Amino acid sequence: MPSHADPALSATYHGCMDKAGGATASMLECMDQEYRLLDSRLNAAYQTLLMHHTGPRKLQLRDAQRTWLKFRDANCSYYADPDGGSLARVIGSDCLLTVTAARVDELEGLLQ
Repeated sequence: MPSHADPALSATYHGCMDKAGGATASMLECMDQEYRLLDSRLNAAYQTLLMHHTGPRKLQLRDAQRTWLKFRDANCSYYADPDGGSLARVIGSDCLLTVTAARVDELEGLLQ
């Protein structure tokens, strides 16, 4: 199960979560802010990688990213069980953050 203690997440996020004090609405707000930052980094890394590839390699990357997005969304939706109450929303958001952070690290690593 993913955890918000993942070191790939920003110090700002960790500080926000500390200040949230376990309040669901505050935690979800922190998670949403961090997700927006991660999503921006993810898109930038992906677009940069696309520019470095042509032909079959470019298509492989595109297909891999589309498949990864489908997996991430389906997997994290499973954690965000609508019958699981507010904790399930937090767990689903945590999944989205940690899985996206891992993909950001992966794509940014491919750029180096």
